[in-house]
Amino acid sequence: MTHLHAAPSPDTAEGPDVADVVRSGAFSTRVQPVVECESGRLVGYETVQRVEGDSTLSDPIALTEAVGGHRDAGELDAVRRRHAMEAVAALGFGHADYTRVFLDASAESFETLPDDDWLRERLVLQLDSVRVLTHPATSLRVAEQARRHGWTLALRAVGATPATLATLPLLDPEVVRLDASVLHSRDLRHQADVLDAVRAHTAATGSLVLAEGVTTLADEGTVRMLGAHLAAGPLYDPHGERAGARGGLTAMLGGRAAALLETHDSPYTLATRRHSPRMADKRFLVELSKTLEAQALDADGAAIVLSSFQDARHLTPSTIGRYEQLSRTGSLVAMLGTGVDTPPVAGARHAPLDPADPLQREWTLVVITPTWATLLTAHDFGDTGRPEGDRRFNFVLTHDRDLAVAASRSLLSRVWEGHQDPRPRRVGRRRRMVS
Repeated sequence: MTHLHAAPSPDTAEGPDVADVVRSGAFSTRVQPVVECESGRLVGYETVQRVEGDSTLSDPIALTEAVGGHRDAGELDAVRRRHAMEAVAALGFGHADYTRVFLDASAESFETLPDDDWLRERLVLQLDSVRVLTHPATSLRVAEQARRHGWTLALRAVGATPATLATLPLLDPEVVRLDASVLHSRDLRHQADVLDAVRAHTAATGSLVLAEGVTTLADEGTVRMLGAHLAAGPLYDPHGERAGARGGLTAMLGGRAAALLETHDSPYTLATRRHSPRMADKRFLVELSKTLEAQALDADGAAIVLSSFQDARHLTPSTIGRYEQLSRTGSLVAMLGTGVDTPPVAGARHAPLDPADPLQREWTLVVITPTWATLLTAHDFGDTGRPEGDRRFNFVLTHDRDLAVAASRSLLSRVWEGHQDPRPRRVGRRRRMVS
């Protein structure tokens, strides 16, 4: 393991200024190898950057988030990239090398990524899955932009909470990086849930799985059990045999074609391109929605639940009660509608709809878990003079995962951000959904 240190900068009472820290190089870069599990050959290096000592920026994720929150995020992340590449170069990494460099990156800096083919072929940009939950619209936008320009993406901290597992289809990363807590957990049920979720995603997409924190031979056995393709940790020699062009990460990803993230059409428009709608009244759609919401609750916090209610007046006390239960499980819950100017329930994301938004005429519920997905989307006939329960809709119900993911991206692109992180706990027992 290689460390490059700079002199620490003094903290102020409020903590160090991140711009001063980064511009002066007052942070350390630790380098450790990423190996291909089957052969043990080096395919990359991960770089971990932090401010040494007792500092608010001593946690690598805290440093990345602080950079992302600064107005000069692009400039600061460029400095961090340079330090990362210098640290790896100290190990003999050169322009002809096929190893990759895994680097945490703030989403806010993606707009200033350089147009550099060599960097694109060498860097793997890592986004934090918990940040996807708290800032879904920004995360989707920057992932789409990076993918259009040929960058490779990794999603880190997957499995840290159940909800992080459900972020996989939203970003569809090339590399799924398991949180170190998964490898070292003594909760076999939790490990089994993560394995089931990640296997389902990688089988459908061709993504690679990276297990981090490997320190012992016993850890290697767990890595194999979890089905990881790649591993990282102090167990491995940073000067070990490197994979060539035929065995490198690019070759392992093969012809994987990551779908671009389309967020512009409404869910109903997306669904009716593939499926013919049927007609139902509101009473039926309410009961269908309750069934899907109950299934989401059974996912024990690993579900993403996104709902567009047309108007805030449709948020009845019964509906609020059900969504309070969903939000308490730790699920990512978003509620959209005209007049939804504040989160209707604690912990939920929200979005008030623009008067011209086609979602004003649509009723949509998307449920995505690591292993299944459902989309219910309906278009209001615009009936007048009918009892509320008799209002008619054309609707589509589908378990097409690709459509559900596309619909979720459409809804999340409208969601307001800046919420607190979801509670990092798992739900130990299932709850009965109120009706």
